[in-house]
Amino acid sequence: MEIILQKQRSRVNNGNNYYKYRITIPVQIVEQLRLKKGEKLDVSVIQNVIVIRKNI
Repeated sequence: MEIILQKQRSRVNNGNNYYKYRITIPVQIVEQLRLKKGEKLDVSVIQNVIVIRKNI
């Protein structure tokens, strides 16, 4: 499974562009974890791996 990192301009202030980055979690993973819209997730980095956990 491949996920693409997306870069979006979030705002412009004094002529400077500020960006945020997004990843889209595939529907299969959302369904498997029973995630719901607006649910908060815990994110951490462990040895160069992004870990996303369901906040319980």
